[in-house]
Amino acid sequence: MKSKDWIIQLPRDKIAFFQWIIEAYDGLAQFRTIDPYKAVVRLMVPPGNELDLEELISHLIEEMGLEISFIYKDL
Repeated sequence: MKSKDWIIQLPRDKIAFFQWIIEAYDGLAQFRTIDPYKAVVRLMVPPGNELDLEELISHLIEEMGLEISFIYKDL
């Protein structure tokens, strides 16, 4: 099965932190920066990891106050 693409935007100064968190969960998603100036990143989510990634992002938003906006979410 094909990975799903999620495009998100977050504060520029949080890109490295967000990448570090995503990569700490080995295999959860691949991370690519699309536009470092607008802080737009692409997550390539393997099938079956969508719920886990959604929960992680929700936790980062609610518990850590990280501002994350979805631009595109391949369903």
